[in-house]
Amino acid sequence: MDAHRFATRCRTTTCESGLLVNLDLCSNPETLSWRQYNGTRFVYEEISRDVCTTNDDEMGVTALCCRENSSEGIHTTAYGAEYSEFPFMALLNVGGQCGGVVYNKRYILTAAHCVVDRKSGEIKDSTDFKVKLGRNVGSIVSPENDYGVEAVLVYPNYSRLKNGPSFPLGISYNDIALLKLSRDIEFGPRIKTLQIAPEGFDEMRYADQAVIVGWGATDANDVSENMQKANVILRKDVSCFLSNPGKLTPWRWYEEFYQGLLCVGGVMDGKFSPVAGQGDSGGPAICRGADGSGILCGITSFGADDEECTNNIDEVSCRPSVYTEIDYFHDWIEKTAGKQDTKNFHKKQLYGEVVQSSNYEHQVHITSKEGKSCGGTLISPNTAVTAAQCVANADENGVVKMYSDVQVTLRLQGLKVKTMGVSSISILDGFQRVGNPVDIEAQGFRVLKTDNLYRNDLAVIRLNGIVSLHSCKFAQLPRKGEYAETPAIELSFPRDGKYGVDLRAREFNISTQAECQRRIDRLAKIGIHMEFDDKVLCGVERYSGGSTCDRELGGGLICKGKNGKDTLCGVQIYRMCEWAGPNGFVDVAQHTDWIVNAAKQSDLYKKYFVDTLLYSYCSNRDRG
Repeated sequence: MDAHRFATRCRTTTCESGLLVNLDLCSNPETLSWRQYNGTRFVYEEISRDVCTTNDDEMGVTALCCRENSSEGIHTTAYGAEYSEFPFMALLNVGGQCGGVVYNKRYILTAAHCVVDRKSGEIKDSTDFKVKLGRNVGSIVSPENDYGVEAVLVYPNYSRLKNGPSFPLGISYNDIALLKLSRDIEFGPRIKTLQIAPEGFDEMRYADQAVIVGWGATDANDVSENMQKANVILRKDVSCFLSNPGKLTPWRWYEEFYQGLLCVGGVMDGKFSPVAGQGDSGGPAICRGADGSGILCGITSFGADDEECTNNIDEVSCRPSVYTEIDYFHDWIEKTAGKQDTKNFHKKQLYGEVVQSSNYEHQVHITSKEGKSCGGTLISPNTAVTAAQCVANADENGVVKMYSDVQVTLRLQGLKVKTMGVSSISILDGFQRVGNPVDIEAQGFRVLKTDNLYRNDLAVIRLNGIVSLHSCKFAQLPRKGEYAETPAIELSFPRDGKYGVDLRAREFNISTQAECQRRIDRLAKIGIHMEFDDKVLCGVERYSGGSTCDRELGGGLICKGKNGKDTLCGVQIYRMCEWAGPNGFVDVAQHTDWIVNAAKQSDLYKKYFVDTLLYSYCSNRDRG
């Protein structure tokens, strides 16, 4: 992943027994292959740790190591993929490194230029080709996950194929190929297929961005062993392929051949998103499909050198990456490799699943006259929990000003909505903004968007009426000191959502405090200085390119309690837009007593709010 030439020499240690969890794996030559450059041995520092499974099927740990005091770990940690997040990814050794995507039990999709000799135009000898599956962050590839290649099938009209059709010199077009493996793939939780886009698929119909994934480098011939991911802007526009006047660019011929090509990333309308790098070739662009799940819409084909973009963040210098458009080749893929088996699909919602009105009815939409709209969570018939910043403003000195005309909109079955007023609001003591209002320009890199960070960012809203829901429909509070389970479900309304009805659910991994701070500390090197305290949970969104700011704050992070009931383990208070940085959630378990006491201040408390409701058992029938 080409993220401006930072993540270049990071390495993952071997999977070691969990007994070594307290050791510095990055300083142990037995767990890390030390490298020298110009006669100097690099010293590595630990950036993150992940759970892994050894070849003996024992649980262990692995560490991500980057050069000490360097900027190399910034993007590897910021864009790092989660454990087994993309189980359809294939790492190809084909006389050089490329990515690939599992198509069915016998075939891998990749780029033609990965398997065709650039000079001769001949298809490479596949005798020594290796395909590695199940290789994600924190996992170790065992021998049974290595596959040989029986045949290489290149699209007949690939522009650089010897004796193929005539194309302008140097053009890379129809850049797609299939590898037939020497044996059937053994599918499981770590190895799945990815559904390909149907013929005529409109990549931008269901989302204006896509996710790109790979092990690619940002420096020549130096790849990352840590799988990276990023959200990129989709650019299905002819202007993407036009040549720049006076500049010799790889796009000089493409205005005649843009059909079958998909443009992503770079700078457009002043907004930057990452591009593919060396080693990412053949890997996927994942788009949101008609049912909300991710589908394969592109294969990495080519891009421009980013050196000029590093120095000049503008649309002329920062050219996008170009992907082979999958739907254009749908018929050839099926005729060559057969159909896909739906039972092996990795069917996960991309950018959140739209929640039916009968589910998570405890989520509410909060508006005010002065503040931004937010989400919130009902814990009783007349009490909701949200972020304090949703109902009040606070400066760095802790001076708080309440917003006026706060209203709460309910989601009811049948897409009905009901708006209620507020009788009173309690703000957690010590609510204040941490630092100045966010407006970061990172050393000329680009302007980065984040939310303002607040301390003790929690509020309890007492409604002026009663919500008519079964007691099992309300979210329960965690017991004091209860640990938030992972993964958890983040619930949020999209910005400008329709009357608070359009709720989305996304899966988040909950990181340890140390892991969270490691990720954030790396970003200090490019101007982002922040620190979550020990009352904030750190979450990383799964099956996405990272955090996005297309949803509102204040919504609930829902875990399952021991009784199976929805438990409000977090309230979302912070996101870092454009980057795959962690999201911040108030750790509700540390404030359970305060929330209960705040709810008791309601005149309706004695009638409608009892302590046992917080931890009550509900059967599946009751939750219906």
